[in-house]
Amino acid sequence: ALVTGVQTCALPICFPVTIHNRGALGISDLKLWLNTHLLSILGTQHLVDKWWDSKNKAFEDKSPNEVWLIDGGKEIVANYVMWQSHGDYS
Repeated sequence: ALVTGVQTCALPICFPVTIHNRGALGISDLKLWLNTHLLSILGTQHLVDKWWDSKNKAFEDKSPNEVWLIDGGKEIVANYVMWQSHGDYS
């Protein structure tokens, strides 16, 4: 069953990433993948870990970890990280 779909762009190539419950890219893999982008933005693993647990205005003062757990939250967090990492390509 499909959980979510995300499109990532790394100039000049864009490619879709589809996450299935038992697919090739698992949810823990998605979080690791997002962490690589966050690390490039924030600079240290300590700040990445802090980001996941800190309130964020983009998520109505919820932490990314809190949003991650709600229905559709993985897509919300992934889209936010990708937008911060690569900008808006829509």
